[in-house]
Amino acid sequence: MQNRKNWRHGLTLQPVFQLNFLANFLPIFRRRFISLRAGLFVLCLVAEVAGGACPDTVALAPPPVNDRPLANWISQEIVTHFARLSPKRCWSILGLEKTAATFDKIGATTGFPLAPGSYKKNQIALVAEELNVTHILFPGIPSEDGSLQLKLFKILDHQRLIPGRPYTMALNPDDLEAHRSSVLARYLTKLAPNSVTLGYSETDVFFNVDEKVFTRKSQTSHGQLPPLLSSVTLTRVDHRRGYRLFDVSGSILPATYFFGIKQDSQFVRKTDLADAEQYPEALSLQIETYGAAGSLNVQGSLYTPAGTSYVGAGWGPAVLWLQKQDRHAAWYLAAAGRLFFGHRVFMSDHLFVAFDWDSLVFTQSLYRTQYAKAYQVERSSFTLGWYFADSEDLAASMWHRVF
Repeated sequence: MQNRKNWRHGLTLQPVFQLNFLANFLPIFRRRFISLRAGLFVLCLVAEVAGGACPDTVALAPPPVNDRPLANWISQEIVTHFARLSPKRCWSILGLEKTAATFDKIGATTGFPLAPGSYKKNQIALVAEELNVTHILFPGIPSEDGSLQLKLFKILDHQRLIPGRPYTMALNPDDLEAHRSSVLARYLTKLAPNSVTLGYSETDVFFNVDEKVFTRKSQTSHGQLPPLLSSVTLTRVDHRRGYRLFDVSGSILPATYFFGIKQDSQFVRKTDLADAEQYPEALSLQIETYGAAGSLNVQGSLYTPAGTSYVGAGWGPAVLWLQKQDRHAAWYLAAAGRLFFGHRVFMSDHLFVAFDWDSLVFTQSLYRTQYAKAYQVERSSFTLGWYFADSEDLAASMWHRVF
């Protein structure tokens, strides 16, 4: 970038230097060329500003405010403020609407930004290459009087951040307060998924029977959703490009998943029981259920060249439609704990493949008789997923349109 800047200066100002030489060493030409020299100098400066891009391009990092609409407004104010400084220093600044998707890939979002000292080399390289920038501008938290501190860092060799000069700008306190969202909106938009997965799954209802009395004879399970839609999940994922070749991370991520199953399990009484006549000879346990469950998950991830392996647990609400044996179908609302592990491989910046196993344990029984009960659903799945960055902004926009 610096070489291009020097080359551009040398090319545009060279005619002026040549006229200076003639005027200094050949006095006869001094008066004749003085007006031409001045006019050419002005034309060169105009061409310098209008004809070439500014050598410094700045990416605005997400403001550390847990409020996406407010962060968008702060971004617009920062861009406007620095646009006034551009005649003094040739640079251009990319606002949050252009940078948020890239910063989302490295786990830096509004309310949860990365401190400059926390950036890894590959994260710096990703920002520099994907946005084609030379600097990163880190805003602080606005004070009550509207004062906003900003720190500019230069990207060196796509690997290091070199601190530059700090800046201070003033925001209108009334406008600052007017652009704040409600508490509910701030936190709900944080739960917006940034990926969707579709694929095939095997789902089973786990029946708990007395193994001293009964043994399983057979079990048949039929998914009640189309095969390629038998596993549908909306979730948040950490993008692979935000981490080193070998890396680990911990995160809190929301997920919503859907399932449907019709299952018939047959159990028979063991023959070596001393008091066998007290128990039925066979149990036929039939259940049909559709459900949707959401959870807030604590997850640990291991990043390798072969993909990302993860394990975690979560808790959240579930809505179930159940039909047991010949009883009437009914809707149920329950809470569910979730245990899961899986492996994910990104095929491109957006497309990924995932293998998952998860277990949902409900606080309310799916099936309960004198001899058997069921609280748990287990699922194994192979899915294709699509990662769409910066879903928080879309969720915030939809919230404000509706409410």
